Amino acid sequence: MLVAVALICVPVLGCGTGQARLQSGHSVFDAIKQRAESYLNDSGKELARGRTDGALVYSVSASVDPAGMNISGEEQVLYTNRTPDNLSQVVFRAFASDAGTGKSLKPAVISDQTANEKKTTSSLDGSILSVKVPDGIKPGGQTVVGFSFSESVPPLGQEDTDGLYAHSDGTFDLGSFLPTVLTYSNGAWDKRDVPSYGDSNYYDSAFYSVSIKAPGGYTVAAPGVEDKGPGGANVFVAGPVRDFEAQVSNRYVSAGRTLGQTTVTSYYYDKDSRAGKEALDSGCQALTLYSQHFGPYPYRRLNVCEAPIVDDGMEYTGQPVIGSFLYESKADAEELDVAVAHEVCHQWWAMGVGSDSIGAPWLDESLTSYCEVLYSLWRYGDASARAAVAEMAGYYLSMREQETPDAAVDLPVSGFESDDQYTAIVYGKGALFFNELRKALDAPAFDKSLSEYYRKNVFHNATAADLLTAFRDNSGGSGQVDALYQRWAKELHGDEDVTASPSL
Repeated sequence: MLVAVALICVPVLGCGTGQARLQSGHSVFDAIKQRAESYLNDSGKELARGRTDGALVYSVSASVDPAGMNISGEEQVLYTNRTPDNLSQVVFRAFASDAGTGKSLKPAVISDQTANEKKTTSSLDGSILSVKVPDGIKPGGQTVVGFSFSESVPPLGQEDTDGLYAHSDGTFDLGSFLPTVLTYSNGAWDKRDVPSYGDSNYYDSAFYSVSIKAPGGYTVAAPGVEDKGPGGANVFVAGPVRDFEAQVSNRYVSAGRTLGQTTVTSYYYDKDSRAGKEALDSGCQALTLYSQHFGPYPYRRLNVCEAPIVDDGMEYTGQPVIGSFLYESKADAEELDVAVAHEVCHQWWAMGVGSDSIGAPWLDESLTSYCEVLYSLWRYGDASARAAVAEMAGYYLSMREQETPDAAVDLPVSGFESDDQYTAIVYGKGALFFNELRKALDAPAFDKSLSEYYRKNVFHNATAADLLTAFRDNSGGSGQVDALYQRWAKELHGDEDVTASPSL
């Protein structure tokens, strides 16, 4: 039975925004988790069984102020200590506060910090927010950490803002606006800097209830089951999901289509209705094909949102965003199709199966890049797939023409000398590694390997060893997987191995 109330709140008297104050208590978080699980379709419920014990639960009430270019609110998190260590704090990444990446140039304002309903203190160092838990958290113990936040939303283009957290012409891209608990392993919180290129969304799966209030005339798009909250707020409840992203725009119209138990919705600007409907077609095709070959998409909704961002697209759980410039011309129709297919594929690699996007970006980006080739093959045929794999080779060859050196695929983001090298190696040479694997194993064994990798690791974080084991298990034990990995991912043979017309 579904719980009708996902967020319990009472009005704050005298609050000019009309924002609600969150109530804590474990019964509230139990209700959130139960409601959030209704975001899963039947396949998702089966995949999630036994995988979410102790997962984080977020309860958030926020308001967007377009005139003030600000989002503010209250956040509470139920944290269960699944580590073997006694913890004295809970550490978050407040992406919007990172002047080097969020580029608001105004740090987030954090106030009213609490731990188990008692006042506490916090520190904010760049994007790292550490909230002290005075009594500590023993292994297996729980705490509820809370605070208020206020974050400026920068205009697109300020200090090279990439648009993932920015606003432009009536649209607010609120990627990673919620302070999000970092992963903890080997005795430490993951406090690595956000890279200047590449992604930083390496989090544990969690449950979210997020209330977002926006002025009249604004559409709020976000993942999850949607309810109405106090004062006309939109309440989105989702889980288990990797992160939470919202789009708030006074320009959106939408079109949707239901595939089985999942509704795909394309949000786009009215002037871009042709491309918006093409994005819907691409999203539906990608969802169907990847589900058939890799395993089922687990949620009841998938949103594809036009967004004023700099790059082609960005993955978030249940809601990838695609660059507006790809919607604006018929000449970009093929690029729009590929961008949607790429970001939808991240629902399997990065969002479904998590991996370290800072320390091993190839695990999700090289694999997802190669899945563009598979999408082209399955949807359009051999000629289209050959053109796609040649494009991957072109990334590498163009880099070498610029006299940028070859590099190993299996490197952290910091191991690349430039954004150009990172892109060519991770999206190009890395994708060709998977092309070689598919040729060596044959197509059915390749698909089976990825299906097993997905089913074993969905909602968890995986490593290179997990992925390579899945391929070894379907390779006949000849050592070909390790030989290819060594040559393509660890060594420097790009000049010998990458040709302008690689075979499928």
